[in-house]
Amino acid sequence: CISTYNRRDKLLNIVNEILKSNISFEIIISDDSTKADLQTDINKLNDSRISYYYNKVSQGANKNWYISLNHGRGKYLFQLLDRDWISHQKLNEFGKILYEIIKEKVPYLTECIENS
Repeated sequence: CISTYNRRDKLLNIVNEILKSNISFEIIISDDSTKADLQTDINKLNDSRISYYYNKVSQGANKNWYISLNHGRGKYLFQLLDRDWISHQKLNEFGKILYEIIKEKVPYLTECIENS
């Protein structure tokens, strides 16, 4: 889940990096920008794993952050802001660690993930 506000280039950089990952995921983008022109760029990516939501009325940073989370459909959500960065290699590592936690039911870590 990624919330954004007028940072088109940074958002497209992180989305393109996430798309290189080999884990199963969806990308939720909640756009609180002053213009909806980002949707054209997202549509050009032509990837069904991306869902884009534009707030016609500005919601502010905190509410936009929650909006992106509310649109997430997965059991586990990973929150980023448009100015954050994670390499696809690190995202792959994170996916492997999460898979092992779920598979092995490591008590403490599983509890932290399930209760967050």
